[in-house]
Amino acid sequence: MGRRIAYRVVDEYGGDTLSGDGERASFKPLTMGNLLDFILGAWDLYACKACNFEDDLEGMLGFITADSAFYSYLGSALYGRILARFAHLAQVGNEGEDSDADEDCHPPN
Repeated sequence: MGRRIAYRVVDEYGGDTLSGDGERASFKPLTMGNLLDFILGAWDLYACKACNFEDDLEGMLGFITADSAFYSYLGSALYGRILARFAHLAQVGNEGEDSDADEDCHPPN
């Protein structure tokens, strides 16, 4: 039997922001879509972005970094998912109001 590739999602809060299974394995590399589904299934990035940035799409998109030696376009693919999920905010625009993060939210970084 061949070797398996192990994947793991971790956070900087001791797992407090993870909401799903953060580990999986495969015999072949995951497709980008499957990798993103795995990451977003383990960690609700959309809720984190909405909680920390409310209606500020520019802030959401500006505060994300994702890179991988094996998935060279991971960052842009994740960026695209966020943009697609919150596309309605691009039409609303940002009114320039500052709002503090919700107390139940983890601060960005």
